[in-house]
Amino acid sequence: MERRILWGVILGVVIYAIIGAMTDARQMLEHLAGFPWAVFVGALGLTVINYGVRFGKWHYYLRVLGCEVAVGMSLNVFLAGLAMSVTPGKIGEVLKSLLLREACGIPAARTAPIVIAERLTDLLGLFLIASLGVGTFALGRWVFAVSVVGVVGAIVVLNQPAWIARLLKIWGRLPVVGKFEAKLGEAYESMRALVGWKPLVAATLMSTLSWSMEGVAFY
Repeated sequence: MERRILWGVILGVVIYAIIGAMTDARQMLEHLAGFPWAVFVGALGLTVINYGVRFGKWHYYLRVLGCEVAVGMSLNVFLAGLAMSVTPGKIGEVLKSLLLREACGIPAARTAPIVIAERLTDLLGLFLIASLGVGTFALGRWVFAVSVVGVVGAIVVLNQPAWIARLLKIWGRLPVVGKFEAKLGEAYESMRALVGWKPLVAATLMSTLSWSMEGVAFY
C-alpha cells in the first residue's frame, strides 16, 4: 500500500512538472535571456540559507522525538523529501518518514507528525512576517485574523490529550479504519511532543528566519 501511494505521488509530480514545462518553457527562456545573473546568485544564496535553516528544524524535531539519526543521513533524507514539495500542502514529504524507517528502522508513525509540525510552524512564521504587511496596509486583515485563530486553535486542541484520546476511541470503533487506532495513538504522542511550547517557539523562530530569507530572495 505504501509503495503504491509513493509511486502515485511521484507520478503526480512528474506530470505536474511536464505540464509546467510545456506551458511556460518559451516565456521562461525569454525572461532568462535578459535576467541579471548577479541578482540570481544573491537570491540563490538567500534560498540556500532558507533550506539550511529548514534542515536545522527537521533535525531538531528528530532530536525532540529522541530519534538518534546521524547528521549526514538526516540531510540525505531531508533532501530526498524536497522532491515532494510540489504536492498539496507538501504532504508528500511524509516520504522522509518512510526513508527513515528503511534506513534506520524508526517507525513511520513516530516521525510522520514532523511533516504536520513543519507546516504549522511554517504558518506561524509566515503569520509573523505577514503581520508587518497587515499592520501597514488595510488589506486582508479579517482573513489574516481568521487564519491565525484557526492555526492557534489547532495547536491548542493538539495539546489536549484527553480530547484526542476520546477521538481515538471513536475512531477505533469505525469499520476498516479502526484498526489503525494504535498507530494513530503513537503518531499523536509524537505530535504532542512537537507542539509543546518550547519546540513550538524554537521551530517558529527558525521558520520565521528561513521564510524571511526566501521573501528577500523573491524581492
